[in-house]
Amino acid sequence: MSQLYIAGKVLHEQGPWGENRPVSGARVEILSGEDPVRGADLILLATTDANGEFTGLTTEWRGMVLKTIPDPEKPWKTMQVEEPDPEEKLSLRARIRQSTAQGVQVCTLPVKYVDDLTPVAPLVVNWGPPEQSVVGSINGIACNSPMEFLERSMAALTARPSEIRMEAFGQAGEPFLELTAPTARQQRLAAAMHRKPEEILHIRTLLTGGDANAQDGSESFWISLVVASIVFSPVTGQAGAGFGLALLRLLQSGYRIHSLGNASVSMNGTGVAIHLEYPG
Repeated sequence: MSQLYIAGKVLHEQGPWGENRPVSGARVEILSGEDPVRGADLILLATTDANGEFTGLTTEWRGMVLKTIPDPEKPWKTMQVEEPDPEEKLSLRARIRQSTAQGVQVCTLPVKYVDDLTPVAPLVVNWGPPEQSVVGSINGIACNSPMEFLERSMAALTARPSEIRMEAFGQAGEPFLELTAPTARQQRLAAAMHRKPEEILHIRTLLTGGDANAQDGSESFWISLVVASIVFSPVTGQAGAGFGLALLRLLQSGYRIHSLGNASVSMNGTGVAIHLEYPG
């Protein structure tokens, strides 16, 4: 059986973003053959990692042909068997797909295979990397990813300022808008904690009234519980979860929510700003 081990790398074309930028999370289909009737065979399916790299072992790359041979059990008869076509020349192409904000990008490129030990030449697609958008900020320092929410919150805890302002934009902040409104989630939590649903409005008053010192221990626990339920909800995205985990870390370190309102910058019409204070 003729199989190939293929290792390669997919890069974005050169542009304002620089050169040799890897294409991550792209689907790579290795195709073999250019038969006008049978078409090309898909012999390898892989996905690029964060460095744009992919590897894999192909299936049989040669097309199959029928060959007449003597029947080993009945030598006076013949039989037909399928065998890889020994005359087929190696011709490989890579069809690359990546989902972007502008839709699905697709291109097909030739693959220059040398041997199993030699990576194929880099495959360069004709589109640029997806734009990196700011998902929020902590004390005015932009966060471009869920992980940066956690990193910025750790830096804030190390500095221990008396006030911290957290902002989440777009889908990262949308789940936390319900902190200032009675919702079904909060109603269920109130019942589970044997508290009256009307007390949710008291929590809302605390969050919007701007008096962190008015929160007692049970109310701070209640607010943390609501935030945790948002973080671990299956409908909360990664950015929202990162923002919520950073908020929980600050709440568990003694900070209390002073006020909650709209972010200074919003995306898709939504954004939340949370002002925390360290009581003292």
